[in-house]
Amino acid sequence: MQRKRILLVDDDKNIHKAIKANLENTKYIIDSAYNGEMALEMIQDNKYTVLVTDIMMPQMNGLELLDKLSTKKQTIPTIVITGTYFLATDFNLSYLGVKKIITKPFDFDEIKESIDMIFHK
Repeated sequence: MQRKRILLVDDDKNIHKAIKANLENTKYIIDSAYNGEMALEMIQDNKYTVLVTDIMMPQMNGLELLDKLSTKKQTIPTIVITGTYFLATDFNLSYLGVKKIITKPFDFDEIKESIDMIFHK
C-alpha cells in the first residue's frame, strides 16, 4: 500500500516543526514548505492527498495559495490553520477545497483527526 503524501505549509518554523513531529509517526509522508510560493512549486512536482496550510505567511499567504491552485484546477483537500478567529467563523472556503479550519492554539490530535477524516470519506 502506497503511503499518502501531505504538504505542510507554515512560515513559523516552531509551529511547523511541532506539527511535522506529531505527524511523522503516522502512516503519511510529510513534505514541508515554508511559504505559498514554495508550496506551489512542490505541488507541481508531487501529488499530495492533503494540504495543511497556515493563512498568515509572507510573500504569498495561504488564501492566495489556495486561489492559485483553484485557478489551475488543482484543488487539494485542505486543512487551514489560522490565528484569525473571524476567518474560522465567518468564511466558507469549501470552494477552495478547505475541509476544516483549525484555530490557534490547536490540539495536535485535531489535526490528525481532520487528516484521517479526509482520507476516510
